[in-house]
Amino acid sequence: MKFHYYPETDSLYVHLVPRVSTDSREVAPGVVLDFDSHGALVGIDIDHPRGVIEQRDDGPLKVSEVARLLNVTPRAVRAGLNRGTIRGRRIGNKLWRVPRSEVNRLLGEELRQAGEPQNPGGERA
Repeated sequence: MKFHYYPETDSLYVHLVPRVSTDSREVAPGVVLDFDSHGALVGIDIDHPRGVIEQRDDGPLKVSEVARLLNVTPRAVRAGLNRGTIRGRRIGNKLWRVPRSEVNRLLGEELRQAGEPQNPGGERA
């Protein structure tokens, strides 16, 4: 694996294997994956790598991070993911990633519910 930084274009290329790229696919703004003729990944091109790294705060969150932000247990987050009440993406058999936008949605619902008046029976009006 070789890393090449090109200051004149502020781009970083990660050459994974010594094969020629025949196809490319942009997977995120400024991030392009290069594939060989068999579809195997051969390299990664990152435009303005400092900007991509600084955007990391917008990336998906781990279950433990979601639990901390929502003030619940990781077990409760996993239960919500399995039920579909929390939107997330499964990675492998056990790991989940939750978009930050989903946490913001859940926090917004929590704030709206906290501001709703209660009737004498304790149910939301």
